[in-house]
Amino acid sequence: MAACARPGAHGFISGLATAYAYIFGLRGAAVSPGIGLMKRRIETEESAVSLAVSAASKRYPGAGGRFETLETLYHEDSGDWYVALGWGAGSAEKAVVRMDSVLGTVTDISEAR
Repeated sequence: MAACARPGAHGFISGLATAYAYIFGLRGAAVSPGIGLMKRRIETEESAVSLAVSAASKRYPGAGGRFETLETLYHEDSGDWYVALGWGAGSAEKAVVRMDSVLGTVTDISEAR
């Protein structure tokens, strides 16, 4: 590849990024990777279920920590885990816990009937 007078001007995309950074004053700003390249804090289904049960125990103390995992789902595009939990007689009470796998936080707990 031939040397350029301007660093980062090896192609259209890098030239466009350089121009964008110049216009908006973002010199030296790091570009964050997409969700697929980021390190996840909740990597396994076991970790997701553990965090979901912990969050549900705090939200529903009357359940006594006896939660049953009904279903788990990992959404590839958003990087979110969804864990459906049930408790009570025949899992009469149900809740869905949504977690961000990259941040490792619970984003929503919604009760389902």
